[in-house]
Amino acid sequence: MSFHFPQFKSDSANEICADYVRGLQTMKVEFFRYERLFKYAIFPDLNGQVPFMGNEELKQDHNEVTDVFDWLSKRGVKEVMSLTVEDRLHCPHTDEDVASCVNKFRVRVLKWKKLDIYLTNLRKDAIEELHLWSSGNQSVHDQWLGQIPEFKQDILSPRRINEVSERLGQDLNDLHEKNGHPWISFYEETSVGRDVDSKSQPETQPQTQPRIKVSQIQWLQQRGNIIYRSLDNISSDLVGPRLAEFIKNFSNYYRDKTETRKTKVALIDSGVVVVGGARGEHLEGNVASSDLAQRIVEGISLVSRDNEEQPWWHATEPHGTQMATLICSINPFCDLYVVKVAESNASGITGHNVAKAVDWARKQGVDIISLSLIAFSDTDREMANAIKKARDNDIVVTCSTADEGSIGAHSVGDTSDVLPIAAIDKWGNLLPQSQKTGFKYQFIGHNVHVGQVPYLESAESIEGSSVSTAVAAGMASLILACARISSGFHSNDIDGGASWRFAMVTSIFHRMAEGGSWVVLEKLCGKGRLEKEYDFKKLVDEAFTDNDLSLDKDRPVS
Repeated sequence: MSFHFPQFKSDSANEICADYVRGLQTMKVEFFRYERLFKYAIFPDLNGQVPFMGNEELKQDHNEVTDVFDWLSKRGVKEVMSLTVEDRLHCPHTDEDVASCVNKFRVRVLKWKKLDIYLTNLRKDAIEELHLWSSGNQSVHDQWLGQIPEFKQDILSPRRINEVSERLGQDLNDLHEKNGHPWISFYEETSVGRDVDSKSQPETQPQTQPRIKVSQIQWLQQRGNIIYRSLDNISSDLVGPRLAEFIKNFSNYYRDKTETRKTKVALIDSGVVVVGGARGEHLEGNVASSDLAQRIVEGISLVSRDNEEQPWWHATEPHGTQMATLICSINPFCDLYVVKVAESNASGITGHNVAKAVDWARKQGVDIISLSLIAFSDTDREMANAIKKARDNDIVVTCSTADEGSIGAHSVGDTSDVLPIAAIDKWGNLLPQSQKTGFKYQFIGHNVHVGQVPYLESAESIEGSSVSTAVAAGMASLILACARISSGFHSNDIDGGASWRFAMVTSIFHRMAEGGSWVVLEKLCGKGRLEKEYDFKKLVDEAFTDNDLSLDKDRPVS
């Protein structure tokens, strides 16, 4: 078990590590579960995580690491074997905070990048490896030399001391052996008049006294602000005003009928960012700030790098978060299960990882699996076999088709086990990069405005078959949810029920389709039904019935 903060990739003024930690502390979710012992805890470079402010405000305390350790302590963590922190040069954590974290959690390998760290108040019985950063202050060196013998373990062996000493001595000798002394030579630019031949006079000449130009600059660069989009705003742009209004009515129904079963959707992608980015939005009770996190039930990561597990709940690229946002904007009351199978959507996702992800999702009892993946290989057919098992369990699997030559839906094996999705624009035209065959349905996947992802560099608008696949998964989720609350639909899934989910989704998709495969979102309840005034429950009862199960079970792939 480990705790690893990836590096934040954002230039926004309202996205700093301190706010991220406050967001973690205030999140009321159940999916953060840890064991008693951590193999390691790694924090990002805090030196660049300082908000823009005037120089008079720079002297302030920072305590992100202690806050995280308090947060972990409340979740049962007692020991951390290795701790790595890249602290700030200016106003780092106090020595008391360092000691509190190290001593309470019995840290054995300490790599806290803090100049002139104070060793006296650190426990001497637990630390086995110690990394020190020095400013060259002799009094600090004297303090270290007095404390190092007190440690019970050989934290700084003679061999390592000799290596460091020899390297430092050689570097200093090389510096002094260079010709001249550039650190005491000063040059001043000479003005060249129009009547002076510039070639006959040197442009610079030595000075015995330096001419120093003093400029006032900001130590920290001001960063821009990002305005995040709510799920309501995304939904309205994506599905149109009429279906967006229907989704609001749907949400109100689920909010009032808390006993109604939610649709379970598994997203197999690059992980998500669960912490909202805007300051002041982490307050308890502010649901809008944590829409995505509130919908996540569970998650796992199948990705590691340099023997470090990469957390599913803080992605290093935005794709998975964008796909999750699309799904939840269409069904705001789905239960989301997140599986991280790659660091990025274009990083060569293996069939083995996808197979493990599909098996995990199947065992969670999900209704829908969204494979918004662009590239993967499946030479041993592990993925195809896992998807067949999911289909045998009546799980609806939406899958991207290939964009620009990537290996896509044809890699999953029998396409009758999945719903291959292609991307179109708002007029129903396939995107230029979309493949022209091999899909069953076409969904909007062009210029979809999702806003920026907190703490990551990301585009506000996205496109491609992965986008349309997430939209299809969201619509499938909404269809199953409506079927479950419809009085006209009598199949149940208390004990597994009949095989109805795949048939219901394909039947409604076919009803919504124009030209054979273009799924028009506002036709969810039938053509023109959302254009008139309606009673929500009555409309759902009429639009989702047992009769839909007999329609379009075996429509061929285009």
